[in-house]
Amino acid sequence: MRSTAIQKTLILSVILTLWGSVHAFAQFAGGDGSEGNPYQISDADELNEIRNYLNSHFVLVNDINLDVAPYNTGDGWEPIGDSGDPFSGTLDGNFFEITGLYIDRTSDSGLFGRANSATIKNLGILDADIKSEAGAGILLHYSSNGIHISKVYTTGKIESSGQYIGGIAGRLYDSDIEQSYSRASVSGDNRVGGLVGEAGTTTISNSYATGLVTSNNSEGGLVGAFSATASNSFWDTETTNQASSFGGGTGLTTTEMHDVDEYTDWDFDDVWAMDAGVNDDYPYLRAAYFAGGAGTEADPFEISNVYHLQNMKDHLEAHFVVINDVDASVTEDWNDGNGWEPVGNGDDPFVGSLDGGGFPIKNLYINRE
Repeated sequence: MRSTAIQKTLILSVILTLWGSVHAFAQFAGGDGSEGNPYQISDADELNEIRNYLNSHFVLVNDINLDVAPYNTGDGWEPIGDSGDPFSGTLDGNFFEITGLYIDRTSDSGLFGRANSATIKNLGILDADIKSEAGAGILLHYSSNGIHISKVYTTGKIESSGQYIGGIAGRLYDSDIEQSYSRASVSGDNRVGGLVGEAGTTTISNSYATGLVTSNNSEGGLVGAFSATASNSFWDTETTNQASSFGGGTGLTTTEMHDVDEYTDWDFDDVWAMDAGVNDDYPYLRAAYFAGGAGTEADPFEISNVYHLQNMKDHLEAHFVVINDVDASVTEDWNDGNGWEPVGNGDDPFVGSLDGGGFPIKNLYINRE
């Protein structure tokens, strides 16, 4: 009898373990949450599941549209992590982009609320719309014990009546930001910065900000308050309306920001690029604009999503290759309902090459006269 009871206990234990593993796997597109095999995130619901696995590792495998219910109604997106349970894992955006982040809350706001001993990299968050009565950052509100942010870029706006407001993060301590930028406008009552609202014992390198910064009290082009150390980093004094920044960095005019020679010690071979008409003539991350390549016949730009496909219009003489299926269903909402903007026209035709690689482009929408 004792042996039978032990066997039943072992069987039940195995079943529960397997159920837990299957349950976790079902929440994501793949992976097991380990560093070597991170959970794969392919849609908004899977992104939301990060809050239930705060110590795990994640990677995006698709662009994420958050402009869907329930994340675009009521209070909008609920920030991931709080003071009791901060995010302490890793998120590799894989140079995919999150669009449609909407938050309208009285509390601290951002894609992440709190994160400590975490890493977030290779991620774009575009067209964010955040309203708050407290601290806010488009990526993150607060890290009190270290976060590494690398190759992250944001656009959109934050409107807050509180303090600690930044285009990437609201408040950082013992952290670092590298090779990142924000073009978001940010406003608040106090401690408002183009990149970070308040930063203590935090380093910022090879990064920039261009969005309008508005505050009733402490403010800055890059950092709004405290003791950050910014090196090889810049803000646009005209578009931010800021003449200074806490912790260093260099303010440049818009014309100077468009001059590649101003960006000393920046890697424009592998990390950054500047092209007329692209990103409003500011530097952009190469891997974000295309999945890879240099646009030459031998090393064509790699296209992995519809945004990369649309970016062909800025490189009409370049060479391209599609590296996976492209879902263009989002084009139905583009250009005020006109959909996809055709690449090339009578004055500037496409004269490069496109190798589809045998991959389909699906759900392309055009409604033009």
